[in-house]
Amino acid sequence: MCKKESRRRRTGESGFTIVELLVYFTIAVIVIAGVYQLLIGQNRLYIKQREIQDVRTSIRAAANLLAFEFRHASARHGDVHFISSDSISIRSLQATGVVCGLHASLPRAGLWGLTGELHDTADDSALIYAAAKADQWVQGAIVQAWSASAGGIPNCDWAGDAVAPDIVVQVSGGLGTPPHDSDGEILIEASGRVQQGSTLTYTASHPALTCEEFDGRALLKIDARVETMNGCEFEISIPDDAVKLKLEIQIESDNYSQLSDDLFGISEWDELDLVPQESGDGNAFENVEVGAPFRAFRRVTYGIYQDPDEGRYWLGRRVGSAGSYERLTGPLRAPQDSGLHLVFYDVTGSTTTNPLDVRMVDITVRGESLGLVPRAGEAPSAQQDTLTIRVSLRG
Repeated sequence: MCKKESRRRRTGESGFTIVELLVYFTIAVIVIAGVYQLLIGQNRLYIKQREIQDVRTSIRAAANLLAFEFRHASARHGDVHFISSDSISIRSLQATGVVCGLHASLPRAGLWGLTGELHDTADDSALIYAAAKADQWVQGAIVQAWSASAGGIPNCDWAGDAVAPDIVVQVSGGLGTPPHDSDGEILIEASGRVQQGSTLTYTASHPALTCEEFDGRALLKIDARVETMNGCEFEISIPDDAVKLKLEIQIESDNYSQLSDDLFGISEWDELDLVPQESGDGNAFENVEVGAPFRAFRRVTYGIYQDPDEGRYWLGRRVGSAGSYERLTGPLRAPQDSGLHLVFYDVTGSTTTNPLDVRMVDITVRGESLGLVPRAGEAPSAQQDTLTIRVSLRG
């Protein structure tokens, strides 16, 4: 009786047979393999999204930097030195401030509220607003910079409020610099020094006229002398006995089918430098008053370059006459794939290769991710994206 009950208990015990274990193991392997494949896919997706974000951040940084430079530049005022499809040399704004004090005898000024970085190398220049001389911006070369005490201007000239300037700077030039802007619809620009015996180079421009249309139909008056024009660029030699200079351009609409009104432009200078100045001489602060805005610039070249070690392409910057680029952002696609592509337009909306005619630019940046994204059954590859923006220049 006991043996039968014991035998019944053994055959009624729970458990897994070998077949059941094999089935369960097979199902577990399938589930684990599926989860593993899902994790692999999720990891690839994460890497892909991370690299896409990386390349988008890079191309946005490149486009925004170039756009900032273009928006602060004026081609007609000489801020753009050189242009090509994948590089540009530009006078780059580096610092701004306010003239708060002037040295009693030296061409120096104290600057207050300085933002940015001010340097004093051969690549640095400045613009100072000279209200006492025809309400114009005076351009000069930054010679040297000091602290407030070392520069000889320990305190600013604010009425009733003595504060120390942030920096003291010496700027040469200014004397005899021709005005860039003129009265009238025709813009008249000049380069050179307004002084007895010197020669000035003038450029006239108007949105409705090409350079060639400043021809015999346009009258050019130089003081009391009247002549016809032959192109928008011309030179004027100042007589040795001259004490003033007045230039006027007159165009009658009857001679031009695209014009509805007569046009004119006037540029005049009543205080010629009587003594010739050597390059770099002069006091740019001579006609500057306390409270005048001050801007500091550096000549900077932006372009695409290849890293010799990595073999990849980057947006780089060269300051002044530097022989190599410093890395800014990237990587970018190769030049033959238009990693950086610039298209320049003049005031009429036509493409141009003349730096003086640039009024608008299309910036296209094609970037690559720094890392590679794994792909099933294929070699890892970089993610790519493209950004294009259009920017108008100042003035």
